[in-house]
Amino acid sequence: MKTQPVSNFLASLIVSLGLSNFPLLAPNTLAFVVPSQSENQTNLQLAQVNYSRCTSGPNRGSYCFRRGNRGPLIYELIEDLRRAGYYNVGNDSYYGPVAERAVRDFQRDVGLTPDGIAGPQTRNLLKDSRYWRDRDGQV
Repeated sequence: MKTQPVSNFLASLIVSLGLSNFPLLAPNTLAFVVPSQSENQTNLQLAQVNYSRCTSGPNRGSYCFRRGNRGPLIYELIEDLRRAGYYNVGNDSYYGPVAERAVRDFQRDVGLTPDGIAGPQTRNLLKDSRYWRDRDGQV
């Protein structure tokens, strides 16, 4: 990741507003800004957005998130997985092996083909509160 120079005021404002763990869209770019802490100073880091598209079937052209993707939509997907009880580690907006395993587990549990790719059907079911787990892990 490349660190973008910003004023300490702007970095402090982002942290004080509680946005330090949430990717912010950078205007006119295909990137997102992620605040990070280092030695009592807040830096804003710029990361490239990377999304995959479905290449066949009825969802052709839609987003089909898979390992290696990153960006604000991946952040949202991971938060949905967390709400459903399938993701319990930090959210870095990256679709890595932990996110892929969480998607597979969710897909298996709801009767979808567990391929680890979060296409429209998987994402829609994750948004459905009927699939969210309570504190005891029950759906």
